[in-house]
Amino acid sequence: MRKISPVCPRGGGRPYLPPAGDGRGRPHPPFVADEQSLPLLSEADPILEISFSIRLVDSDTNSSTVSRPLNIQTERFPSGNLIELDLPKEAGVYNLRSFMKMLKKYELPPGYLYRVPNPSERIPGSDPMEVVVYRDSMTAGLRFPLHPLFVSFFNEFHITPGQLTPNSWHISTYFLYLCLTNNIEPCLRLFRSVFDMYPVLGSNCYAYIQLKVKLLLPHFPSSNSGWRRRFFFVRPEVGQFPFKTCWRTPFCKHFNEPVDLDHELKARLDKILSLKPPESQMSEVLSNENLRRVHIGSPEDMDNFDLGGVMDIAGFPHDVAEDITLSPLNKKKRRTDK
Repeated sequence: MRKISPVCPRGGGRPYLPPAGDGRGRPHPPFVADEQSLPLLSEADPILEISFSIRLVDSDTNSSTVSRPLNIQTERFPSGNLIELDLPKEAGVYNLRSFMKMLKKYELPPGYLYRVPNPSERIPGSDPMEVVVYRDSMTAGLRFPLHPLFVSFFNEFHITPGQLTPNSWHISTYFLYLCLTNNIEPCLRLFRSVFDMYPVLGSNCYAYIQLKVKLLLPHFPSSNSGWRRRFFFVRPEVGQFPFKTCWRTPFCKHFNEPVDLDHELKARLDKILSLKPPESQMSEVLSNENLRRVHIGSPEDMDNFDLGGVMDIAGFPHDVAEDITLSPLNKKKRRTDK
């Protein structure tokens, strides 16, 4: 297994990446994680001192000589003509140094591998086991493992985490936070009763959601200039995500179809609309501490989750649905004092 040595033996404090290959002319697999806890960086560099372990993947192992399909699903119009996605052409801004400095701001759960893009790599990447993640979406509350609400949302409406704009993550995570802190059961029908979804102007692969009801929101920036360049890649350390990671055209029209409001669902909607923001700033509401307190991004969110059911909706084979593991901690039972 290919290792990432903590410090280059020639000095300089940069990670040392051994030559590619296993010594017999065969390339390494695309994702390799060090079995030992990092740090990867020299302790002599106080700017990049980290107090937690992040499982990184060496992008150099994604050799351009290895043929892999792009992470895109081919779709066609009803007329039979091919739908070409308007994919972003921006290159990523991160190198390993800036990547580590950025990740230390977030309390990342174990069980996931993180990879900085190659200089020539473009979204959505080339490995179907990983997803694109934007830094601004992390700031807006995106955490893995995803809450079942978002898993159902992605499976039902042909979308992935990277196709949803950062400000969409702001309001959708806030919606989930309000539900979890006020004993309101979050579900996809309630989610659709609060939001509409539309394609981003000039793109058929990005989508955004906006309120269609009068829900009071904390203040957050209306613009995230340059967000499409601040991206990296994530995949589970074991198994795969419970939704398709390939980019497709989001089903916005299907999402916006009327929702039948029965008495119970209307009561939940009325309750959430009566709530006032607990803080004036969205960044204060969706802080690491608050997200952790309601178990957003915690493996405990996935306890008793019908994983096989959502895998069926996503179109995965039954043998995959039976064998899939979200993370090594997915089997951990919910604490009795929760």
